[in-house]
Amino acid sequence: MTRTRPTDITDLLAEDLVRLLDYLSRVLGAADDGNLHYLHDKAHGLAGAARQVYDQLSTDQRPNHPEDFRRLDETQTFNPVRLRTLLTTQARFYRAGRALYPVGGDINAATAKHALDRAALDLEFGAPDAAGLTPDQVYAVAQWLREQAPKEARR
Repeated sequence: MTRTRPTDITDLLAEDLVRLLDYLSRVLGAADDGNLHYLHDKAHGLAGAARQVYDQLSTDQRPNHPEDFRRLDETQTFNPVRLRTLLTTQARFYRAGRALYPVGGDINAATAKHALDRAALDLEFGAPDAAGLTPDQVYAVAQWLREQAPKEARR
């Protein structure tokens, strides 16, 4: 039996998982917005991103039946600490990434920051009359909410 040297796939796995978080974020955003067409499109992308992670971890050998699972490629290894570091750095650009890998590791602060960011967006692009505020007032309140968001992330 020939021994195969383990292959570190930490960087590749991080890229695949960030792509997965990107599509998950898009799916959630489409659901929040009630956009059926965008939701359908991005759900397909999410399935493809999940498949890419699966393929990365599997052997090249295809099963006899399409419904069967492929075998795990046990020569693949990854460093979980480095993977988390890469994800924390790269995933911050995506809604799901910020929720799962918040800066500083504080999920409650990340949730509060997201809520403030979302409130600013909802105020700017929500109801046409923005609760009776003038456009300048809407801009000022949204700007104030965005300024509070980083403070919440540091708490």
